[in-house]
Amino acid sequence: MRINRLSRAPGLFFILTATALLGGCAVLYVPEKQPPAGGITVRPKTLRAEAVVELRRSIPLIGRAHILVESPDKFRIEVMGPFNQVISLLISDGKKLFVFSGRSSEIFGWEDPSMPYPFNASEAVSFLMGEARTAVGSEYSVTADKDGRVKDIVKSRDGAEVLKVTMTDYRKVSGAYVPFNISIDGKEGLSIRYSEVEIDADVGAEPFNMPLINR
Repeated sequence: MRINRLSRAPGLFFILTATALLGGCAVLYVPEKQPPAGGITVRPKTLRAEAVVELRRSIPLIGRAHILVESPDKFRIEVMGPFNQVISLLISDGKKLFVFSGRSSEIFGWEDPSMPYPFNASEAVSFLMGEARTAVGSEYSVTADKDGRVKDIVKSRDGAEVLKVTMTDYRKVSGAYVPFNISIDGKEGLSIRYSEVEIDADVGAEPFNMPLINR
């Protein structure tokens, strides 16, 4: 299987592509009745980052990663092995999720019952940006710190917890507060530790294209 790689830029392991910020800026999500953290009012439209990612599966995978996020529902998480090879790749184009792990590839519809993750595309994008704007409704519980930054999001169904997201180590990036440590626990877990983050970079759509796979 041939996997397209993201281009690189000086000083970064990879370039994450994203659209320009619409209308200049928007409001960083915080839970209702909580004040914006430190008066910051920027909500990122896109995010690109270097990170260390752990995929907690039956066979766990861990490695440095290149991450691209575009609101509301596109993301790319590319995990590299010790020889700079791609060992795992997750791509959402908003409608489907491409999953590559080791030597196998699958494409899931976001409503597919066999989807290995307990979140949808827009939820994943919110979590990766340190927001909870999609966590609306009685099935969600959101807690925040004293500055209004999201700490935990719990999603329950029929009284049972199906998803818990924890966000810590917030840092200021170009006017927005971004959690540099994100843990997503559910059917299959995902831990992300950012090392470098850039928001609202201007890029195209190519990184979110579904790769061709052999059936």
